[in-house]
Amino acid sequence: IFAGPVFGALSDKRGSTIFMMIVGFVIAIICVVGMMVTPVEQSNTMLVVVLMLVLAFVLFGMTGIGFAQISESKIPLRYTGAAAVLISVIGYVPDTFYYDIAGSWIENYGIAGYQRIFMLSAVVGVAGTPEGAPARSRPAPPPTAYPPASAPPGPPGPEHCPGPR
Repeated sequence: IFAGPVFGALSDKRGSTIFMMIVGFVIAIICVVGMMVTPVEQSNTMLVVVLMLVLAFVLFGMTGIGFAQISESKIPLRYTGAAAVLISVIGYVPDTFYYDIAGSWIENYGIAGYQRIFMLSAVVGVAGTPEGAPARSRPAPPPTAYPPASAPPGPPGPEHCPGPR
């Protein structure tokens, strides 16, 4: 409930959703690696819970600003639909197989399966972190020459008015 608006406000304050996405990926990587290297002991339970809560907050915050990158990366208006589809495919296709992989690893490897899940998550985070670099370094496209808007028609003349003349 709070992550999207918080990330949106921080993006507005910073002036860049892409920057906030990169920050989010870095924080996510830190959280995942932190969970990966934390020894499995009762005394570390609160640390892992805090890392998971921070990770969830960051991921939901990044989801809240994901589509705002389209305008910031200066994609021409006629390609924004394709860009939204691409963002959706990249962002949501993993949901179709990630849970199956994670469940299989936990069933087959036990605690070591979690290590594999964290490793995959860290790799995905590292792969996603530079996603904003090309968009930030790309020069703005030249303005699109749209045809001039025609003036709206004026009021109809007497020949178009119904009624007696």
